[in-house]
Amino acid sequence: MTSNPSYRFGDFVVHPRHPHLVVCILEDHDTPNTPTDIVTTLVVVDTRTDALGSGRICSLISGADLYSTPRFNEDGTLLAWCQWDLRADMPWDG
Repeated sequence: MTSNPSYRFGDFVVHPRHPHLVVCILEDHDTPNTPTDIVTTLVVVDTRTDALGSGRICSLISGADLYSTPRFNEDGTLLAWCQWDLRADMPWDG
């Protein structure tokens, strides 16, 4: 999806009406590779490639320490996800 070796992607979900659009979690490991330094962002990727063979990546939300389980509603008009900070309880603890 990108030529940046610092980017790691996970938890992919395809848009129900526009299958070239994929929402996923992006971890940027360009910083010192410790858990508190990794920048995590919920992004949408347009998988149609550009001249360099990469898809376009657009940030949807950032600022939380962790994001997970992005999901579209049936017609793709709404998107839900979980997010939390490492300083607080994990969702299953608090």
